Amino acid sequence: MRQCACALAIVATAAAQAPAPLRTLARGSDSRITAHHELVARTAARWQLIWHEHTGSSAAPDVDFSRDMVIGVFGGSGGPDASIEIVGVTREGGSVVVRYREQRSPADRASRTATIAPFHIVVVPAERVPVRFVVVTSPPDD
Repeated sequence: MRQCACALAIVATAAAQAPAPLRTLARGSDSRITAHHELVARTAARWQLIWHEHTGSSAAPDVDFSRDMVIGVFGGSGGPDASIEIVGVTREGGSVVVRYREQRSPADRASRTATIAPFHIVVVPAERVPVRFVVVTSPPDD
């Protein structure tokens, strides 16, 4: 019986940390949000506000907030090599964990070139729990 309980606990833990499916809505380097932000939109009104701040446009892509929520990471102003990539979203314990990779231009190169504002915005299944953001420092998988 003890082995059965342990096996159930392992399966429950694995399921709780399973990656959530994510769909990229937008990713690039030309956001109007020029400060670093990690944002979550669980309502259409919040999403419209974020999209307007990001693009200057009021026509945000459609999202079904009865099923989904929007997560965005905005890198702030950076040099030409700056980028943001959301690499995974998982449910861990009582929260959703968003892992993202942030690449910055070297300071000397960034100061001599035009600045950009990288971002990545994704849609994931809606969860009514806190969202935590974690910067991943490992190199990208090739």
